[in-house]
Amino acid sequence: MSSPFALKNPLTNLKFKLEMDSIIVGGFSELNLGEETHDVIEYRGGDYQMTMQKQPGLYKNGNVVLKRGVFMDYNDLFTWFQRIKDGEFEKALVKNFSIILMDQANNTAAQWDFINGWPVKYTAPSLSAKGTEIAIETLEIAHEGVKRVKPGQSHT
Repeated sequence: MSSPFALKNPLTNLKFKLEMDSIIVGGFSELNLGEETHDVIEYRGGDYQMTMQKQPGLYKNGNVVLKRGVFMDYNDLFTWFQRIKDGEFEKALVKNFSIILMDQANNTAAQWDFINGWPVKYTAPSLSAKGTEIAIETLEIAHEGVKRVKPGQSHT
């Protein structure tokens, strides 16, 4: 019987995709899943204890950050952000989405499902007449929770 903590080959971070509304949403050069944290509540249980007791407090999750090259006629992420900015914050604009990490054979190897995401920040590319790099736009998405799920068992 093998240990669940047995060493295995780790996955590389270079093949990934974003799925929203059951559609693969473009290619990205970078995708940061954000972090999850719990506040720590410290308290002293009576006047006889000399050490602080600790328990979990509020759960917080960081925003997802997407970066990709700008396309001439492909502004879906900016349009999504713009609609929220214009006051159209309706349930149809709040989306569940998945970030899928692929293995070397292009099979789903790991998956994170995000709940109730919506864009909170858009950064247009930095431009320079001297530059030759690809123009990169950035979109930051707030969400209300994330679950790591077994590949193919999405809950979004």
